[in-house]
Amino acid sequence: AYLLLDGVRTPLVWGASFGGDGELLYANGTLATPERVADYPRIGSQAAFERLQNGGYWWGGALGAAAETVRGAATSDDSGIVSPGMPEPGSPIEVVITGVEEELWMLWDIDGTVWLVPGYAFTSDDGGRFSVPAIPDDLLDIQEPTPMPEPLPVDPMPVDSVPAGDTPVTDDPGAPADLPIEGGINALVGMTEQDATTAIELAGWTSRVVARDGEQFAVTMDLRMDRVNLEIVDGVVTAASIG
Repeated sequence: AYLLLDGVRTPLVWGASFGGDGELLYANGTLATPERVADYPRIGSQAAFERLQNGGYWWGGALGAAAETVRGAATSDDSGIVSPGMPEPGSPIEVVITGVEEELWMLWDIDGTVWLVPGYAFTSDDGGRFSVPAIPDDLLDIQEPTPMPEPLPVDPMPVDSVPAGDTPVTDDPGAPADLPIEGGINALVGMTEQDATTAIELAGWTSRVVARDGEQFAVTMDLRMDRVNLEIVDGVVTAASIG
């Protein structure tokens, strides 16, 4: 479910999954209530389309959807069997746009404030959705990223060998983990969203959907080694990661 403001779709999303007898198994969403501020003019869909072609304004959902709209050249082996191929690096990405509608676009300010500003959503013939802001350039102040400093040289520390049969133990809370189910995290790929969510919860972990049908959702950046991030396409898990 998407929040509508004055009939315009926003990127604020709620989701829920249910088990047997209608039992609610999982729910997520945004609890913040938007506060109306100033109105901003729109640049028009044609100018927004030029932004889309430029690519500089694409957000995560657009990039995720674009990955599904790549049309690769067909290749064949000696048996004559034809299979789809991926384009070479740098090859153009062909996306067939079929419609456009107004929406609100999420923009993160440098002080952490989240703004919902006018935007356009372009849809493609294979179900992709590509979002760009619709406010004029003179109202956008894009901050250049601060370059990361070069790491200082570190002398290697001596490493004690572990006797055979002993298991090393780490106190690092960020150490890599795997989902405690048969097959680990990779076993979730190909499951339905409900089955994957149920398996994760039965293992004592939590889950959240970070992308659905090519659209990337805004999520918190905290690192949790007992949480699984799911990407869903047509109700099926296509990717899963821990964090």
